[in-house]
Amino acid sequence: MAGKSNKNKRETRRTKQTILFVGEGKTEVAFIKHLKSLYQPERSPPVRVDTQDGGDAGKILPTALKRPNTEARDAIVCLYDLDKDLPVEYLKKAKDKKFVLIGAKPCIEGFMLDILEKKRPHSTKNCKHKMHPMLGGKGKETDLNSYKIFTKEILEKSRRLLPNLDLILSLIETGKR
Repeated sequence: MAGKSNKNKRETRRTKQTILFVGEGKTEVAFIKHLKSLYQPERSPPVRVDTQDGGDAGKILPTALKRPNTEARDAIVCLYDLDKDLPVEYLKKAKDKKFVLIGAKPCIEGFMLDILEKKRPHSTKNCKHKMHPMLGGKGKETDLNSYKIFTKEILEKSRRLLPNLDLILSLIETGKR
């Protein structure tokens, strides 16, 4: 008696681990893409970067919550400025969905100044005024080449001092916190 054929038996597919970073604007996207280029040469786990196209922190969670659930993701990471409060109702929903929330004080430019060990002004406006010339001037903050000042050596040194940087880099490297 012949054994049963395995033709109808489907091979179980494994989903790839993926991470979605959602930033407030194009500066966050360019910065995360630069970090990806340094810390994820094999592209595993895949990291996708998206933006809610500017505005303020109050809009990032509604934007991230609207992302379709059709993609399997292991983490959704929201990188937002701390110069404005997040809406409480969206904050609860994001925590229920286990989003990783990473705030930059007072803004992404302030976070970058911390990484570069430069004195960080208290206001968002002054942080941008100080950081943008280091990125090549106004309009260059979305150019990936502008972020070459964040070398792997500088990032490795700073990740020991900045828990949020370490968390971002760990998520990009391994997909885990």
